[in-house]
Amino acid sequence: MVVISDILLNLSYSITPPPQQQQQQQPQPQPQQQSPTLKQPLPPLNPVYNRTCYVYHQNVTAENRCCRQVNYSRSRQTLNQCSLKARREEEEEEEEEMEEEEEEEEEEEEEEEKEMEEEEEEEEMEEEEEEEEEEEEEIMEEEEEA
Repeated sequence: MVVISDILLNLSYSITPPPQQQQQQQPQPQPQQQSPTLKQPLPPLNPVYNRTCYVYHQNVTAENRCCRQVNYSRSRQTLNQCSLKARREEEEEEEEEMEEEEEEEEEEEEEEEKEMEEEEEEEEMEEEEEEEEEEEEEIMEEEEEA
C-alpha cells in the first residue's frame, strides 16, 4: 500500500505546478531537543517541502523515496546526500545487471559452440560410417569377382 500511495502522491505533485518561492522559504520550526536516551518522535510531514522535493526529483524514483525520508529532517544538505546515495545504489544495480547480462551472453555463446562441436562430431561420425560401408561394399564386390 505504501508503494501505491507514493506513486499517487508523486503523480499528484508532478501534475500540480511547483509552489511559489514565498511558500518554500517559510521558516521551519525546529524540533525540541530531548535527552539522547529518549527517541524523538518524528514531526508531521511538511506538505510544502514535500511538494517541492517531489517536483524537483519527480523523474528519479529512488530520490523520491529519499525525499520522503529527508522530509522529516527538513535539510537540503541531507536531501542532497541521500540523493547521491540513491544514485550510487541505482548505478551499482545497473552495473550488476549489465554484468549478469554479459555472463548470460557468454554462457549462451558457450552453449552454441558446444552444439556446433557436437554437430560437427556427428557429421564426422556419419561420414566415417558411410566410408566404412563403401569399403565393405568394395570388399564384397572384389570377393564376388574373385
